[in-house]
Amino acid sequence: MDWGDLAFFLAVTRTGSFGAAAKRLGVATTTVSRRIDALEASLGLPLLERRPDGVRPTVHGARIVALAEPIEAQAAELERAALVLREGGTSRVRVSATESVIADLLAPRLPRLIERAPDVRVELRSSAALVSLARHEADLAIRMSRPTDSALIAKRLPALRLGLWASARYLDRRAPDTLELSCERLLGYDEGYGLIPEVRWFRESGLEDALVMRTTSTRALLASAVAGAGIALLPEALARPAGLIEVPIARGPVPRSPWLLVHRDLARVPAVRAVSAWIVESIEHAVSGGRPRRPANGPDRRFRARPGG
Repeated sequence: MDWGDLAFFLAVTRTGSFGAAAKRLGVATTTVSRRIDALEASLGLPLLERRPDGVRPTVHGARIVALAEPIEAQAAELERAALVLREGGTSRVRVSATESVIADLLAPRLPRLIERAPDVRVELRSSAALVSLARHEADLAIRMSRPTDSALIAKRLPALRLGLWASARYLDRRAPDTLELSCERLLGYDEGYGLIPEVRWFRESGLEDALVMRTTSTRALLASAVAGAGIALLPEALARPAGLIEVPIARGPVPRSPWLLVHRDLARVPAVRAVSAWIVESIEHAVSGGRPRRPANGPDRRFRARPGG
């Protein structure tokens, strides 16, 4: 049996489909199918039940999942230990975040990281799905909510102020403060991530009927607003650099505070510390619009252990 096949099997059971597992693993769907077939053949057991709405483990498959997960956890722990032991050499650090954070907030600041830590090799992984730091699917992750896993250290990043933004083309010389929002074309988030504050705001403001487009993609909202499709609910850190004009509202959504997460085993690894400091600086730069931030009380920007983080 190829132990690597277990990783494919666990990914399928967690995502519920071959396609979703392939996307998470960064391989073709046919590769996932082939590895599952190989695992079933080597064990001589049917592990997955193929259904029209996806796949689920068979009775035998559920037993293999229970046996394989501890093995996976031990392998991840071994990888983290190896990374700690490689402190003196070139290091790879994998960062997981949403597409807009990766493409619009971090990627433009990559030269700063290269200048300060030329030996670090960073992988910026765009993913809407939550990755597991415990299973070593990433070394650092940026999430919009703070987890409760005590094995993780969480650092609160600067809050992203949200507002309504439109292009000059859409406004067509109209003063932004004179608009009747219920009569405008609004662009917002759908419930793909649940009833998040951005979704609730439209509902509580009585503006749901004015929404002409909903999406889970922040970049889609941004592109639509820039093209003049309507007025979009967006973080100021993305909207203002894109040349959009703010439409005043009496009470906007509560600012969202991202969290930077790292496993405790990796918090002191020099490469991880360098990348985490760069991420903090990049978010601060985006939120401040490039204006110098207030001096900190000290130069130390490392992760600090926080209870329940």
